[in-house]
Amino acid sequence: MPPSRRAPAPYRARAQGGGRPVTAAFDAAEYGADEYNSEFDEVEPRNSRGPETTEPLMKIYSEPLRNALRAVVAYYPYARLTDKELNIPAPYRALYHHRDQLAHYRNNQPTSHTPEYAATTAKHIDILLSFLDEANGKEISREEDRHKRRVPVATFEYFWLLLKPGEVVYAKRFDIWTPYVISNIQGNDDIYPSYNYYRVHAWHLESNGSKVERFMDTFSVPPGTGSRQSAVFLLSQPSSGKKT
Repeated sequence: MPPSRRAPAPYRARAQGGGRPVTAAFDAAEYGADEYNSEFDEVEPRNSRGPETTEPLMKIYSEPLRNALRAVVAYYPYARLTDKELNIPAPYRALYHHRDQLAHYRNNQPTSHTPEYAATTAKHIDILLSFLDEANGKEISREEDRHKRRVPVATFEYFWLLLKPGEVVYAKRFDIWTPYVISNIQGNDDIYPSYNYYRVHAWHLESNGSKVERFMDTFSVPPGTGSRQSAVFLLSQPSSGKKT
């Protein structure tokens, strides 16, 4: 099921250089050119969280584990991997999105690691992966099995597994399937309890002939029919890329 365009104007990153997409010549929405500054990727949008929440928060103090995460996480906005104390709120999506990479890194650490450091890193990765398996491992494994069916499907509850930041997805833009890179997702969790849908912040590149700019857009994925737990989405794979 494709994400639906929100109206009247999606959330935009703060304008860096003015301008608007060439393809939006007849669009009434205001656009801001986001020249991919790190500030947008590291700071959560203003007023996005609403009232203070008390969601579970994982604090990672282990330097070997934080270094392992830095090694496997190539792009994940709002995950402050350089902090000495790494805070990851439930449902720990950043960790689930990279658990396979962590498992691979455990047994393929850099040769520069001493035997003692490598052993400590492996031990701490095992502790983290064990926690993730106990917390939600069975449900996520069943969801991933749904993705592998002859006709792939996904439940709304775990649709976020398909929305990993940095992945390329396709969404309808003026009735044309357009490639976007996922920047951030919100909703359907304890942090945004008022959202019964997903907000997918994504960006695409456009050129006016003299320069290439990055433009942010926001799409919503509603629950569809049935409850959040039972809603199921059919997934398709166009030859040009992934469509969700």
